[in-house]
Amino acid sequence: MEKRLHSEEESVFIYDQNRLCLYLLNHYEMVDKVEVTAFYEKSRVWISKVLVNREYEADALIWPNNGSIILSEPFSQNKGGCLVKKAIPSQINSLSDLHIDYQKKPVAVSE
Repeated sequence: MEKRLHSEEESVFIYDQNRLCLYLLNHYEMVDKVEVTAFYEKSRVWISKVLVNREYEADALIWPNNGSIILSEPFSQNKGGCLVKKAIPSQINSLSDLHIDYQKKPVAVSE
């Protein structure tokens, strides 16, 4: 059964996806595109899978209400290697230069 979101839930859902995108933008070099391939709630935590720059895959745990974000190292299956982490995180607070493909409703991937 597909879960439908009400408008308030939907805005929280997108808000937390934006938080994850800002985290990537501020902590990793050369992030141009983020595709959220899975985003769902489990035990009051968002679980997400993302594809960065069409190449690097990562998993994330996102605590709601501006809580912590834990991200696995974005790894490339094709080239091997990871995205380069910034020595000092930036303080970018705008997503205007980032291309984002959002999940519109909770979508989990089969394990």
